[in-house]
Amino acid sequence: MPTCSQAPKFVITRRLFITPLYPTHQFTNQTIIVTGANKGLGLEAARHFYRLNCARLILAVHNPDKGQAAKADILLSVKRRACSKSDTTTIQVGPLDLRSTGSTIAFADRVKTELDRVDVLVENAAIHTAVFEPVDGGRAGGSGECVEYMPACAVAVAEAAEE
Repeated sequence: MPTCSQAPKFVITRRLFITPLYPTHQFTNQTIIVTGANKGLGLEAARHFYRLNCARLILAVHNPDKGQAAKADILLSVKRRACSKSDTTTIQVGPLDLRSTGSTIAFADRVKTELDRVDVLVENAAIHTAVFEPVDGGRAGGSGECVEYMPACAVAVAEAAEE
């Protein structure tokens, strides 16, 4: 372990020059939902879950067209692992606008009715606006707004998993 004077060098070296290993755990027969999966970390997380052979991958996105583009990107860019005999992963795109109570409830209802279980939920979606915008019932909009709905989405998914 580095001393206090070596710590900054240690942290910089670890972050810039050491590439972490790819995960190798297989997600066979597991259903995974990734919110905000059309770009950034959400897209990369979805790509990794697909690479690791999940049974069903649901891209929960604000804009379904961008979600379909993300799905196509994942399918084109990922070479399946050699141990996978066939590609049986289903990728679905589901609309989810975390600024809207109605959209969040509708997504949770779809999870309850269409899925037998959810094994992994990655809540990555967020927004950041430079301008104040009232959303859904006149509440304040902004980067904190999505955080308010994420627990509601998680609770609904957990209820669906229990049923």
